[in-house]
Amino acid sequence: MSGGPKDVTPRFERWVRNLAKVPVFAFAGAKDRVVPAERSQRVIAAIRKAGGKRARIKVYPDEGHNARRLVYTTAELYDWMFSQKRGGDE
Repeated sequence: MSGGPKDVTPRFERWVRNLAKVPVFAFAGAKDRVVPAERSQRVIAAIRKAGGKRARIKVYPDEGHNARRLVYTTAELYDWMFSQKRGGDE
């Protein structure tokens, strides 16, 4: 595998510090060869390291790049999204 989070943007550290201030819920397919799940996991880890307490990830073990088809059809995303509050900690 090539690449990593810094391949996303040359301003990765600034980007991560900004994302640490807002809720982030990432989704990935473990079998994705376009955007490997490991890359998303590293980004979430960097957000958490920067103080992002509201950053989380869900990896679908049997999905590839089209994991969104599951994401958008489950209540989990919408329950999480509509539970967010401005300035909230969780």
